[in-house]
Amino acid sequence: VATSACSLLIELASDNPAAYVGVIRLASERLRRLGSGAGSVSSDYVYYFVPGPWLSVKLLQLIQCFPPNQDASVDPTLCNALEAILDSAKECPKSKKIQYSNARNSVLFESINLIIHRDTDTNLLVRAANQLGTFLCHRETN
Repeated sequence: VATSACSLLIELASDNPAAYVGVIRLASERLRRLGSGAGSVSSDYVYYFVPGPWLSVKLLQLIQCFPPNQDASVDPTLCNALEAILDSAKECPKSKKIQYSNARNSVLFESINLIIHRDTDTNLLVRAANQLGTFLCHRETN
């Protein structure tokens, strides 16, 4: 249900971001809870050790519908969530299955996209660039 609601909010916010600016706080908080680990969400929402990857991607896309610095009070929560996602990318893989890699990378790439969109935290930008550099140096084709 939450993923469907995010899809609807993405479309509505794309047309009129000012009317839905309050959604940023809710999306950031939910993203922070998802990013804090699989223990913070029901096991029903964990896909190959990744907590709610589809919802996380939708929440990141929803936040990108708004101009950067729309609500300064949300910045610490959002930055903490993005840092948690970047930190999880440094962890040793919990599975060798491609589904795990795809789920983890989809959340990571969308968070990097949001970091670039916001362009407000230099530390996050450097970490995102370093993470992309790591992927470019990796020997796997995907």
